Amino acid sequence: ATWGGGLYSHFTDNVSDNAIHVKRCCFEANRANKSGGGSNSGYFSNSSIPPPINRNNKVHFESVTFVNNFADYGGGSSIFSSHGKEFTHEDQTITFTHCQWINNTAYFSSAVDISPYVWDTLKGGYLPAPVFRNCSFVGNTNVDRIYTAQGTTGFQNIGSLMSTSFTIHFFESVTFLKNFRSAICLMSSIAIFHDRMHATFVNNSGIGGGAVSLYEASMMIVSNESVFEFINNTAVFGGAIYYFSFDQHDYVSSRSCFIQFQNNASTIAPLGYVTRPNITFAFQGNEASLSGNVVYATSLWPCYFACKYSKRIQDSFHCVGDFNVSSSDVNTWPEYFGSVNELQPIYVIPGMPRIIHIVLYDETNATVTYSIFRMYLRNNPQNISVCNGSQYTNVPTVCVEGQLSEAVNITLQSIGDRILETNLTIATLTCPPGYVFNSNRECGMARICVCSALCKSHAYPGIDFCNSTSFQAFVDFSTWVGYYYPDGMEPNESNLYTAPCVSHLCTHNLTGAAFPLGVALPSGANLSSGANLSQAIWNNRIEEAVCVENRQGVMCADCKSNSSAYYHSLDYACRPNGDHCRYGGLFYVLSEIFPLTILFTVVMAFDVRFTSGNINGFVLFCQIFNSFDLTAGGRVDMPLGASVLNDAARIIYGFFNLDFFSHPNLQFCIWEGAAILDVLSFKYVTTIYAFGLIMSLIVAMNYCTCISRVRKIYRIKNLSFIHGLSAFLIVCYSQCAQVTCAILLPVDLFGINGIRGPCMSKYGGVPYFHKKHLPYAVPACIAAVILLLPPFILILNPVYNKVLGCLPCSGSPFVRSLTLLCSKPKPFLDSFQGCFKDELRFFAGLYFVYRLLPTSVYMFVTTPLQGYILTESFLVSFLLAHAVFQPYTEKAHNILDGLLFAILVAINSFTLFNFSNVSNPAEQTSVIILCWTQVLLSYIPLCYIIWYISRSIRNKCSNRINYGHVCSVDEDDMSIINSDRLD
Repeated sequence: ATWGGGLYSHFTDNVSDNAIHVKRCCFEANRANKSGGGSNSGYFSNSSIPPPINRNNKVHFESVTFVNNFADYGGGSSIFSSHGKEFTHEDQTITFTHCQWINNTAYFSSAVDISPYVWDTLKGGYLPAPVFRNCSFVGNTNVDRIYTAQGTTGFQNIGSLMSTSFTIHFFESVTFLKNFRSAICLMSSIAIFHDRMHATFVNNSGIGGGAVSLYEASMMIVSNESVFEFINNTAVFGGAIYYFSFDQHDYVSSRSCFIQFQNNASTIAPLGYVTRPNITFAFQGNEASLSGNVVYATSLWPCYFACKYSKRIQDSFHCVGDFNVSSSDVNTWPEYFGSVNELQPIYVIPGMPRIIHIVLYDETNATVTYSIFRMYLRNNPQNISVCNGSQYTNVPTVCVEGQLSEAVNITLQSIGDRILETNLTIATLTCPPGYVFNSNRECGMARICVCSALCKSHAYPGIDFCNSTSFQAFVDFSTWVGYYYPDGMEPNESNLYTAPCVSHLCTHNLTGAAFPLGVALPSGANLSSGANLSQAIWNNRIEEAVCVENRQGVMCADCKSNSSAYYHSLDYACRPNGDHCRYGGLFYVLSEIFPLTILFTVVMAFDVRFTSGNINGFVLFCQIFNSFDLTAGGRVDMPLGASVLNDAARIIYGFFNLDFFSHPNLQFCIWEGAAILDVLSFKYVTTIYAFGLIMSLIVAMNYCTCISRVRKIYRIKNLSFIHGLSAFLIVCYSQCAQVTCAILLPVDLFGINGIRGPCMSKYGGVPYFHKKHLPYAVPACIAAVILLLPPFILILNPVYNKVLGCLPCSGSPFVRSLTLLCSKPKPFLDSFQGCFKDELRFFAGLYFVYRLLPTSVYMFVTTPLQGYILTESFLVSFLLAHAVFQPYTEKAHNILDGLLFAILVAINSFTLFNFSNVSNPAEQTSVIILCWTQVLLSYIPLCYIIWYISRSIRNKCSNRINYGHVCSVDEDDMSIINSDRLD
């Protein structure tokens, strides 16, 4: 049927004095194309046909159930009527007694629809007053209409019981349970709940008002001794009750309060009624997703007026009953702006949409979470334009194009019956790091900030990707980025530079694999309303993103204020200054000078030859191993036991590398404000002291009377200046090489205007050989020359001698003089070359190269991965060369050094594996196993040297003399510990 799928009753024209009584019926699964799926009842009187008499027609539904009916509107029942001039409300009645509406559906008003003829609403007269007595509405649902082409209609789908322009009456009780899209919806209607009424609203849901939706002049009129229960209703606005009106009288009069009290059947409470009626409103578990868990209203002012102007929520409704609700559960439309300062501009990045964070407050002083704004320009400047000059939005957003450092004024206006308006100044901000301003339109038509990676003429090396939404650039894992502005310049995009970043100074060298796109540079996405981010602030944020803790400046080489570079720190850590800095010299003596003195005293006293085949490879292993980082740049969390053993091994091996007690727990401040180069240069002081110590020991042990007597008693042979010098070179060479490379390592800075440099990589971008660099560079250059001489001489000397012997004029005086000259340093050279085969004596020089390359490689690479790969290639080459040439005279020495090289290759390859797989959960067990394997392998050389020393001491002690003194040896015999034989 089109109207009334189950029952259609229509009283029209002059029909009067009729009655329809429907009792104990069930309207189930009926369908109407328009209205009234179960029943459609109404009145119509056409005033053009005299006499217009249509009165005293009554419809009564008693104990009737409407189940699973459907219509476009009024899924269960539909009531309609025209206005009648000759009848009163009581003449025409439609009454429902003990009726139920269950699981009916419609596009709106799923259970009952009450509405007038649309074309008759402007005529005078009265409308009937439907009555509901002891009725219930359960599970009625408003559904969306679906079209195949157009999609879903825009119906708000409100009200299981919906009334437009009618007055409806409720008696005794009414229950609304689990209705979808509001239980009651009143459009310019009045719902009167009579004395001793019990209304229950449970588990209903809607958009505006889960239980009750009131629009325009609609209101609920309640009476004495009534109870209203609102339990677990939900909505977007107003979990229990929603009131919406554009009536401006709401702000000046009490007549529009949406809940009013009548103390009898015909009298509404007068203005200012203050005696609390015996009416209870109980609210429990009601929720709203946006605003007003219990009540949301356009305004509470009419209720404030009705209840003597009190703005306490409990007092605002006390004149209609006991309204037990918290202030936090009641919200209204916005009443005033908060946190908007028109005097302070809001900064935006040209081309980047910027959300204006506006805070509004409602009549309860609660923050408004949702509002609609209109934004429009107040002026039209020539150098700047607004991309979205006029718009309606709930999230005010502005986008600006045009010149930097310009401003534009806009007006922000709320939409509604209460209009709030504020004027804002929008100023342009400089581009974020990695972005350039397209002033000449070389990278597009708009004058906005564009990603440098997309603009070839303004590209920064290392910045290859940008997030166009947040205007955030990403720098790859091997690159430092920052501003370099010496000589009082101000930072800007023209002095933003990138450069390869030295390991241990940049954060992303440690954690790069965790960010697949690179390291995120600061963006303007999180700007606050009044934040003018100058380039200096940009620079601070870049340093926070790129540099490790307490570091700043070019290449992250500077310590922050009140911080200093700590001595014995493997990663040049900057730590806060403290009182202990004044004792830095004492700590240096105890941790560096004292153990160095003990080491060389033992070496000189027992004439230990570090160049012998038994010890040469072990010392080389110690120096290369101490350059390794088994934690893979801090990415691998080693087991506690393995970590402790690894730290112990590093400290022990450090004694053979001029690197004493290098451990995070043993680092200290050498003086306040110390920089990296200051800490590094102290190794030269240690080296000079070591050389002086050797000279002093030689003089003292050879010429001091008391020491000579001790030597005679224990029959210690004369000490050799050559052996002492060779030990000094072996021990100090690797550490001095690392320091020299670090001090002299240059770096070029790449910017959009070209290359700037070379600069110092570890001194805040100071130009190369600048006056600040010279105090460090001059000693480093001298050290570089000295460091190059041993491998140069030891490699070329054998070749030089062979060339001189092959000359046809080898007997000439000139050649003989050259030969004599070359023979003078022969004892010194033999101390290094004596353990090698005659034709492979140049391997003594290669061993210095072996020390130089792996231990200094991390000074030049930009990521740990590059360092591991390059080190692995060096170690494999050393192992292959050693295996092919077998350079030692003794076979046992060749086997020993081959095993040591193989251990180094294995340890470094395991570190490379751990670095690449530490973030893979499937490889965690393998990573832990390899950590333990690395540590155990590192202790094999230590076990060997302990065995070797013990064996040497045992052999010496077995050669006792008759006086009972131990550990003596015949002066004519070579000391066993220096022997090139490994029995």
